[in-house]
Amino acid sequence: MSDDPQPGWVEVHLDLADGTIAKFFDKPPIFTDLLLLPDGVYPVALTLTCTVAEVAGSSTVVTLVHAEDEQGRMTFRVRSQDVLPDG
Repeated sequence: MSDDPQPGWVEVHLDLADGTIAKFFDKPPIFTDLLLLPDGVYPVALTLTCTVAEVAGSSTVVTLVHAEDEQGRMTFRVRSQDVLPDG
């Protein structure tokens, strides 16, 4: 048992190539090292770790490493411009 405060849950949105949004709900450490507090200023920009499965022009298929959306999916087609190079 610990007296340390436990982080709450956060909702994260991932913009998909078709214009829809995938939603994720989990504890903040799954998504970021930032200290996310209830009285913080939101939204904040995050980078989700992923592997690239396919690049097809303006869209890229990625598989997230540490997160799944509310339907249990980990693979998504996103806009290629939103995928950052490794490093």
